[in-house]
Amino acid sequence: MPAYDARLFHPPAPLARVTLRNPETGKTVPEVPMLVDSGADVTLLPQQSLTPLGIKLEPGAGYEVMGFDGKKSLVRVVTLDFVSCSLDPAPQRI
Repeated sequence: MPAYDARLFHPPAPLARVTLRNPETGKTVPEVPMLVDSGADVTLLPQQSLTPLGIKLEPGAGYEVMGFDGKKSLVRVVTLDFVSCSLDPAPQRI
């Protein structure tokens, strides 16, 4: 279970530091901070973490999301390996 971060979030929120990996090239970006939300429909990733991986966007795929301010936007879909600190060494494909 990831630690709760009281420095960046009030109230404290579970924050995991994960490694993202391009399944086609094997390139990785370590220590990407991510909020843990097991009830989320999608996982949003920081763009600056994806750029070095050279991840390709899935053509024609996207999700409409709404921010806390009520503004809607379209987010694109990517395929990558999400490596977390778990007992199962196999990465999860998201």
